[in-house]
Amino acid sequence: MSFDSMFVPMNAEQLEERLRSIAIAQDLIAMTLTDGDILLGGISKHWKWDGKIVSLSFNTAEGKRFGLSHFIDVPVDLIVDILITPLDDASTPKMEHDDPVAQFLKEIVGEIDTRLSVQDYPNPLASIIYEHNMQVASLGGLAVGNYIEKALARDAIPPKGIHFNADFLLYVDWPFFSQQAAGSTSVSAGIPPLIQITKDVSQSLHAQVLQRLRDSLADRIRRKISPTLGEHSLQGSILMPEGAQTTSIEGEECHLLVIAEDQGSEERFPILLKVKWLKFPLEFLSYVKSVLTFHGELVPIPVTVLGRTYQKVLLARAIGYLHVEE
Repeated sequence: MSFDSMFVPMNAEQLEERLRSIAIAQDLIAMTLTDGDILLGGISKHWKWDGKIVSLSFNTAEGKRFGLSHFIDVPVDLIVDILITPLDDASTPKMEHDDPVAQFLKEIVGEIDTRLSVQDYPNPLASIIYEHNMQVASLGGLAVGNYIEKALARDAIPPKGIHFNADFLLYVDWPFFSQQAAGSTSVSAGIPPLIQITKDVSQSLHAQVLQRLRDSLADRIRRKISPTLGEHSLQGSILMPEGAQTTSIEGEECHLLVIAEDQGSEERFPILLKVKWLKFPLEFLSYVKSVLTFHGELVPIPVTVLGRTYQKVLLARAIGYLHVEE
């Protein structure tokens, strides 16, 4: 590095105490370096205190929300001071009141901090911070890294969320249904007593799964639950808890989610789904506003999620939208 020390760095204890007073990702901070230059940004979402570096994040010059952003890992022996940069309410970038992320979080936890993460700042702030930091980093020999949210950009999502207008399977545990379809044979006796074995191959597996969802939903409406394999169906929308709980079932990675059975209802139920069989972006599920049908097996797995404890979980076998003609 080409840093010439003009100032004495903060000691580790002071720095750690100062960092505790800062909201990670959301507070805009000014970091003074030992050569007198200042970096602007937010504490990176992925950063954890290790006593060695402080990771500072900021947006690209394009100023887009989500997707690509930048970060600089600054060694603690180069940090003289860190201060929160005050922005008045009108100047602070925030989520809109109808932002799907804001609406989802409000449903779960009530009042929320609607400030955007510094790495998601729009222009003109994004380009100003970017150009300033890139110059400081270049002069000081600090490396600038790229950080990519492992998610599709939400820019194209309609303000009112995602709505489907035709039958659509978001998720199918194909091996489960393939195994069942392989055994779907029938035996009949004729006169004279000749035994006939037939197999229904008239429907594709995709069509069979859609039909299973329709039949299971009809059974639910009639309050009938199949006793075999603990099969059960629910209707509602998906809630995505912060910090997803994961596990492995049947050798595959599963995520624990929650179904809100009715709009605005307190009736909820946990589900486990195998990430491998999602035919929809995991990060978009909380934006889906259409009522979905969930079919799977009730399994006796005790879990605690979103502040509630449950003794059973629905191991999802199929999730889909079933279009109903008006």
